[in-house]
Formats: sequence, C-alpha cells, structure tokens
Amino acid sequence: KRFNSDYLSSLRSLLNGVFTAEGSWSGQFYSRTSHRFTPKFSVGQNASYESIELFSLMWAVLGCVLVWCISRTKSSNFHIQLVSTNLQYIVTSLIPYFSLTYGDKYTAGAKLLRLAELKDLDTLSAKFETICLIYSLSPGGNSRFISLKEKLILCGVGEDKLDITQSKLSAMVESRNKKNKKLYPENIIPMNNLFIIGFFLGDGCLYIRIRDNNRGLAFIPKFEIKQKNTFSSEQLMKKICEFFLSNGIQASLTVNENYVLCVIEGMESVCHKLLPFIEKHHEFFFWKKHQLNMTNQFAKLISLDTRNLLPVKYLLIKTIYSIDNSRNYTLEHWINRINEIFKEKSAKNIS
Repeated sequence: KRFNSDYLSSLRSLLNGVFTAEGSWSGQFYSRTSHRFTPKFSVGQNASYESIELFSLMWAVLGCVLVWCISRTKSSNFHIQLVSTNLQYIVTSLIPYFSLTYGDKYTAGAKLLRLAELKDLDTLSAKFETICLIYSLSPGGNSRFISLKEKLILCGVGEDKLDITQSKLSAMVESRNKKNKKLYPENIIPMNNLFIIGFFLGDGCLYIRIRDNNRGLAFIPKFEIKQKNTFSSEQLMKKICEFFLSNGIQASLTVNENYVLCVIEGMESVCHKLLPFIEKHHEFFFWKKHQLNMTNQFAKLISLDTRNLLPVKYLLIKTIYSIDNSRNYTLEHWINRINEIFKEKSAKNIS
C-alpha cells in the first residue's frame, strides 16, 4: 500500500533533491593518454537509521543494482554511498530517474547521454568534444591534476594535430561552452516542495537562533539550505528562493566567499508560512525529522509566551537544545541568563 504511484512519484521528487545536494555525476579516464571514459554515479550521506532507510528505498526503486559503499570519515562517523559505473544502467535508468534535478546535475546528465553517443567514435573532433564535455561535468572540472590543454595533447588532440596555442584553446573552449549552453539547457520543469525537502535533507538546517540583547532574549527561527559558491549553485539558490516567494514565503539569497544560501527567517516566515507548507510531508524528513519536530514544538511554546513567563522560557531553551547542533553556548548558560534577566526585572518592579 505504501508503494503506490503517488508515493513513488513523491519519493522520486525527494530523491532528486537529495541527489542535487549530495550526489555527483563524475568518472575516470581509462588512462592519461586515453579519451575513453568510465562514468560514475554516486550519492552519499552520513550513516544513521533514517539515512539507511531512505537509501534502501532508493536502492530498491532503482532495481537493486546500485552498489553500497561504506566508509569512515575523519571524525570516525560511518558514511554510506550508492554507486554505479555501469554505463548502460546509468543511461537507461539513472539519468531518466534523476531528470528532475537542476543546475549542474541536470546538464551533466544530458552531457553523459552525449558522451555515450561519442564513446565509439575515434575522430579528432569526437575526441575533442568528449574531453571538453568530461571536463565540464562539474564545477570542479577545471581544478584537475591534468589541465584541459595537457589532456588534449596527451590524447593526440594537441598542438601537433590542431595547432592549439593557449589563446586558441581558450577560444575553442569558450566556443564549446557557448554551444553547450544551447545543447544542454537548464531544466524547465517546475520545482515542488518535495524536491526542496530532499535538498534540505542533504544541505539544509532548521534551527532557532537566540539573540541576547538589553531587553532580554529574542528567539529567531531560521531555515537555510546552502551549497558551495559556484555560478551554477548561485543560479540554483536563486531558483529556490523564487520558488518560495511564488508560494508566499519570504526567502532571501545570501552569498559569501565560500557558500551561497537560501535563507528564511523569523516567526512569520518560518512558523506561520514555511512549516504549514512543508510539514504535510512529515514522513519524508527522515534524519531531519527531529529538526522539524523541534521547530513545531517551539512554535507552540512561543505562542504561550505572550505573558513572558519564566517556566515557558525554560521550556523554550530546553526545546531548542533537545537536538544536536553546533553551538557557541551551553544550555546552562542560557538558563542562567534567563534567571539573571528575570531577577533584574523583579528588582526594577520592586523599586
């Protein structure tokens, strides 16, 4: 009953969001001097009961073919990955399934389809197109041990064959990139909230910021999703912000040196608009469900705080600290701070 068509459609949107945040299309050349290429699909997440549950669903709906890889991170956490290097399976199953992605993940899938067409061609133009496409699969494609020019020379498509000077190579690559934008356009299928939830599972956070000021403590609910700062990521975050805005939820784009973020904050935007919009899909929050539950509980408590009661303040702080998060202050710090604030107010009332 659980795996009806509606559920599977919802799961697909969710997994496309997870893959956009945490997956990759990549691969490896056969050798330094070969333009032949083995594509690779991978998507990973820190291991937990909930992440293993979702990845098991992904493995099952995609035909039980993906290979499980388990490793340990530097912080000694277990990390799970689902991987495939099977070209036929990637072309016929994975790329069609993950066609609800956006940005680099979407265009990389289209490029891999073209690479499959080129794999048996051995002409100079086919080699050149193949190598340029492979180097453009991801934003990190330019940061390689072997530069694009060196690879072209090693594969016999270099200066001795095409008389490629650095300026000519730059012009050729720029021409190829312009052509790629036309051949591999962005996905125009509208986003939905399940894609956003999937993206949130991979690269998002829902939490309460505590601001200490002269009048007391201010509690600011905050939802954010982020990616490393690249041109493609910025365009994707803009698209996500536009999606929220089109649904009446105020969202802003924040860009810094390292990351680009879509941010929603404040009681009205998060508790009154965002939560009702996403919590109807509560079952799809998996390992982020505790963040959703905490924020829902916070929203209920804050509505009781109109009289500024000390017990409610305690409950708010304890609710916020009921989930693991990176913090600057301990729970005890805020409990003591609340006691100080109420003690100061009592003294003023007596005077």
